[in-house]
Amino acid sequence: MKLRLFSSNGLVSDLTTSLVINNVAVQGFGSVKLANLFSLVGELGAKDTYTAGFVAATDQVILLEASKVNTVVIATGSFGSNNKRGKQRQNELLNQLKKADLISKVKWLVDGHGKPVHPLSSRKEWILKDESFD
Repeated sequence: MKLRLFSSNGLVSDLTTSLVINNVAVQGFGSVKLANLFSLVGELGAKDTYTAGFVAATDQVILLEASKVNTVVIATGSFGSNNKRGKQRQNELLNQLKKADLISKVKWLVDGHGKPVHPLSSRKEWILKDESFD
């Protein structure tokens, strides 16, 4: 698997981030906190750290931030079901949200047919759905 590594400085955003921020405003949310399914909090370390795409501290930060918000939107599109490592990672995160009793906050970004979509595929209108896509 090849991972594209990005860093963020708070001033420059990619198209996905811009679309998320715009749609969050349209949905009436007051603010947004973003994390990729494979997020890495902190500096890049050993090769095995960033090839894994996350470290335990990353998940602790995600759970901490999830506990502070009203809604956790998962917008992985088909990656969470069609990619073996993506599916495994998505399930790990969902299980952690369940254990932390935060799963009721989870909503999925879906298309008009109820299938999960990525923000790049849902540029005009966001449909958020409560149910699971196991």
